[in-house]
Amino acid sequence: MCGHCGGPMTGKMTSTYKGKRYAKYYCSRAQTSRERCAFYNGHTAATLDAAVLEYLGQYSDPKKVRELLDASEKRDIKRQETELRQVERRLAEVEADFAKNLELLKRDVLNEDEFNKANVTRREERARLTERQVELTAWVAQQHDRLEIVSALPARVRSFLKDFQGLEVRRAKALLQTILATATSIAMGPSN
Repeated sequence: MCGHCGGPMTGKMTSTYKGKRYAKYYCSRAQTSRERCAFYNGHTAATLDAAVLEYLGQYSDPKKVRELLDASEKRDIKRQETELRQVERRLAEVEADFAKNLELLKRDVLNEDEFNKANVTRREERARLTERQVELTAWVAQQHDRLEIVSALPARVRSFLKDFQGLEVRRAKALLQTILATATSIAMGPSN
């Protein structure tokens, strides 16, 4: 991804030097128009490939993966679990309040209209809180599943790096281009 405009980098073979051709990555936007990106910056493919592999390599160490994910993960999980407890507490309050009004209705302190009027907002709040409780519960469960996947990530990355280094250069470059394009699209978000 271009550091100036955020556009994708594309591979290009440069002119020969002492009989050898060199591959470089250039900003695809700069290649099409100076208005899209004013910087025609190029990076040698070997340097950029090494940087990407080094970055991916940090995920091959289980301890490093855990450190990278733990900080943000713990904050997010804690925040969601706190919200889940607050939602559950408020749901309990709404239920208790409904039970009080029901008891008043049974003792003829409230009539049907008063009971219905008092509980209209409670029903709406209960529905909203129940929906949020379901979302939060699903999210927490998903995080537990994600933790299992993350624990398997280091072995998968190690295997990928080993396999990648054994590939023919042409296939390795094509695979790396696919990885870079996917990473760029993820980083840039959905296209407009």
